[in-house]
Formats: sequence, structure tokens, C-alpha cells
Amino acid sequence: MGGHHHAPDYSAKDSRLYLYHTALPEALSRVEVRNLRIRDAVIDIAFERYAETVGINVLRRSGDVEILASK
Repeated sequence: MGGHHHAPDYSAKDSRLYLYHTALPEALSRVEVRNLRIRDAVIDIAFERYAETVGINVLRRSGDVEILASK
């Protein structure tokens, strides 16, 4: 798969998770990240491949955290 892969960025000061241009390797159709802690919050998040994009699904959110995604 061509293009750039960007790692998630986060701001612990503001309890925000920023996701930029999410992509998955061709071999993976779905990836789940569980118990991701940002300050006092914990989230479970899934990335799932669709035809032309990668979907982001918040499976669990505990605490105050904002999740921002950009394509």
C-alpha cells in the first residue's frame, strides 16, 4: 500500500487523541487498540478497512477524552 502512514498523536494536557490520515497495512483488515490511556481516560478503539478508507470506531470510552480524526 503506497502513501504515508501517520502515527496517532495525542495531547495529554487536553485529553485529546488526534488521528491523521489513518491507514492499515494491506495484510490487515481490522486492528483494535484496547486500554489506551490518555491522562485519566481509557479508550478501546478499532480501525477497520473499507473500500476506499479506514473507519474508526470507539468501542469503549471511560473518562473525559476527545477523539478527533482527519482525512
